[in-house]
Amino acid sequence: MVIGALCFVLVFLTACGDKPVEQPDRPLLSSDMVMRDVVFHSAALGREMQYRVMLPASIASQQKLPVVFLLHGVGGGFRDWSNYSEVARFTKANLVLVMPQGDYSYLRQCSRISLEPVRRLYRPRSAV
Repeated sequence: MVIGALCFVLVFLTACGDKPVEQPDRPLLSSDMVMRDVVFHSAALGREMQYRVMLPASIASQQKLPVVFLLHGVGGGFRDWSNYSEVARFTKANLVLVMPQGDYSYLRQCSRISLEPVRRLYRPRSAV
């Protein structure tokens, strides 16, 4: 009985550390857009961060474009939006799409960042 319980615990613990199997990267691209995968070191998080960016192929000098951040779900990755949806078509509307790799962080890394400026900006207005 004890040996069976130990085997179960051992199997359970080794399974917890497994990383998900990486799926093939097959982005659904549209014409007149550029896609790049980028890796940079985040000093705030103390680790390498990977993300995918999609933007219009031609941007006028000094032109400012709106940016949309697309976050994947639990167990997903930064490639999910581009592989399983047609988000690339929104670059035709002059949107820049950024898809960061979040791993299993649940945005916990943000706990060291003050959210007070965001809260002040988005406080609900009192009913008039």
